[in-house]
Amino acid sequence: MENPMVDTMNPLDLTNLIFAIFSEYSKSGSIFNISNNYFYRPSSKGRINFWGKTLDLPVGVAAGPHTQLSQNIITSFLTGARFIELKTVQDNDNIQVDKPCIYAADEGYNVEWSTELKIDQALQEYINSFLIILILQDILDLKVQTKEKSQNLDDGFIFVSSIGYSYEGIRSEKVNRFINELSGKGSKVKEIASKLIEILNQPFCQKFARNLGKRFPFDVLEKIATDSYPITQIVTLSTMHGTKPEEIETIIRYLLVEKKLNTILKVNPTLLGYQKVKSLLHGHGFGYIKLSEESFAKDLYLEKAFEIVERALVKADERKLHFGIKVSNTLPTINQTNMKGQMAYLSGRALFPISLEVAELFRKKFKNLVISFSAGANQKNIKDILTNGIYPVTVVTDLLKPGGYLRLYNIAKLADFSLSLKHKKFNASEIATGKQYQKLMEHPFFPLEKKVINTKIPLFDCFIAPCVKSCPINQDVPLYLRFIEKKDYKNAIKVIYAKNPLPFITSKICTHFCMYNCTRKFYDKSIEIRNQKLLATKKGFNFLKEFINQEKKNIKKNNIKVAIVGAGPAGLSAANFLARTGFDVTIFEKEEKFGGIVNNAIPKFRIKRSEIEKDIELLKLLDVKFENRFIDKISQLKDEGFKYIIVATGANNSKKLDLEYNEGNLFDSIEFLRDFNEKKRINLGKEVIVVGGGNSAMDAARAAKRIYKVKNVTVVYRRTENELPADREEYENAISDGISFRMLRQPVSYKNKTLTCEIMQLSEKGIDGRRKAIPTGKYELLKADSIIVAIGEEIGKWFS
Repeated sequence: MENPMVDTMNPLDLTNLIFAIFSEYSKSGSIFNISNNYFYRPSSKGRINFWGKTLDLPVGVAAGPHTQLSQNIITSFLTGARFIELKTVQDNDNIQVDKPCIYAADEGYNVEWSTELKIDQALQEYINSFLIILILQDILDLKVQTKEKSQNLDDGFIFVSSIGYSYEGIRSEKVNRFINELSGKGSKVKEIASKLIEILNQPFCQKFARNLGKRFPFDVLEKIATDSYPITQIVTLSTMHGTKPEEIETIIRYLLVEKKLNTILKVNPTLLGYQKVKSLLHGHGFGYIKLSEESFAKDLYLEKAFEIVERALVKADERKLHFGIKVSNTLPTINQTNMKGQMAYLSGRALFPISLEVAELFRKKFKNLVISFSAGANQKNIKDILTNGIYPVTVVTDLLKPGGYLRLYNIAKLADFSLSLKHKKFNASEIATGKQYQKLMEHPFFPLEKKVINTKIPLFDCFIAPCVKSCPINQDVPLYLRFIEKKDYKNAIKVIYAKNPLPFITSKICTHFCMYNCTRKFYDKSIEIRNQKLLATKKGFNFLKEFINQEKKNIKKNNIKVAIVGAGPAGLSAANFLARTGFDVTIFEKEEKFGGIVNNAIPKFRIKRSEIEKDIELLKLLDVKFENRFIDKISQLKDEGFKYIIVATGANNSKKLDLEYNEGNLFDSIEFLRDFNEKKRINLGKEVIVVGGGNSAMDAARAAKRIYKVKNVTVVYRRTENELPADREEYENAISDGISFRMLRQPVSYKNKTLTCEIMQLSEKGIDGRRKAIPTGKYELLKADSIIVAIGEEIGKWFS
């Protein structure tokens, strides 16, 4: 069968575009698959004046795949873009672009530049989307409500045209007409506004407006249809790498003087020079990216760029216009992707430190120069960029990652704050620091070479979610996340509870293999699955109780008695499933409180007692009985009529530390944590050492740090951070609490408040994939008023 996929873009006409938007919203409350929950409604905090126009937010989308078709532009606006740079047009609009033309597994690469549409098509798309945004902004309440009446019809958002690439091409008849039409000097805007009025007066559209309790802004549309209106009065100039300085300056003068347009010059990262750019890439782990020295040799030099900008600022001021720069254009690299072509143009996070260095140089030279930014901007750095006086900020590559436009929604939320418009000097290296700008080829917790699923994928089921497969109970994570996205917490908690009888406990202390195996971790961070589960559990808890009470009516009792010894997570889970299938279940627990080690040993700063009680409450709804009684003989329960007995006493006995001398204050980690939870007085002294590398060690260390008079807590572990068995989250929490770590240390003796440790080294990986700790014969002495031993637990033996 012939492949129905086509390489040519075919825009929707205005009638079908309106019909598609209104139909989908009426049916599902979404537009282009973006739920109304993710339509961004700015507060008044982020509102700024930009070159005479009001921006509700200083963020948006850069010229690229998100500003080509009307659907893309409208979706960008809905999710938070208010500064919208339209895809670049050029005189030669008959270019055939090979597909694929974008590669963005991590950093981005592209082999195309301008829009794939004909100029007349692009013009139609840009006007269509502008007018539709005016309507949606009004009837969906997507703009900031203010007392002052604005003179601008497009109050709150700004369209910016982008043109290239040569003086001759920009002055051509096609591009000249495009500029004039977008500037409101032609008839196209009036023509499309009139057509839109006709469409909105049709019964289907009128019914849509009535159902919303709104009226279309016909007064605005009629004004545009009569007088026309400038879609944009700002243009971004994009020139080819290697364009001569004289030509760049000539184009700028033409745009300012003849076309009377506020102008933004897109500058190239090559301004830093080959060696500087290469050094920055290597320093951030992107040394595998191959550069072409020739691209740097032919491109504009920094001093010449300064001269061009200086004269452009003067010329703009003379004309009562504005001039600024955009940092930065993409960076030409040797193509190493599967795309066609010798060169591929770099974007995304690898470009961020480079472009920020360029911005720093221009800010030092021109104190009040407007610097727009688009090079690896994302939700992690948007505040840093804006607070340093760099705005507006636009994104592209980040939106090509899973989540798509919803990433823009998160960026908009973070950018919605009161922004100082002061142009500050800043240090690029201080902003572009941290692991988010490093390409980690061997991450200690998430090794890139790791397969997330070890089993074979079935022949006719080519997609398996690793979060489901890696979960010990095969929880349907994608399904409950979809319900949470729609704020349908009732169905979300039903999906969770179907396989997980302890939703509160597992929302706080689950090992969350689902997150360790999330495919997003290879280029981003995992979805916060556990936190989302907690949200659904809190929001859906009352409904879950109602659901259990209803389902309980359908349970057929079999009158078979089952005893469960131990009220920890295993015992509670077994009781839940058995009770749901008709068994008469009783749980026996020797401790006063139910919940096992979760309640008695895990510190309260990790999980609240009230949360544990809520999971137990669900069991009581199922008529599970609880008894505080120590059971040491199976026969005892048999005599009481229990047909089946489940032993779920857990591993509560701490392993002993083998020391040559043991003459000091040694604590068992489990007993210590019990005493800590019961708020008993514990005298540890000032210097505390915790031996071990698991979660119990992290809990003990963090608890010890909170005890009166304790000054320093150090964790001693015989391997390195890479082999640490503790959850990454618990390790990072310990560091945040001020816990120190001494890796490759094996305790051998403890006396006179001194712990002697042998310094270890690691062997090569063995058959089991682990590296053994090998003694070196060298030692280190550590001060220790107390030692807490947390080297693992084992099962106790007290049954007969």
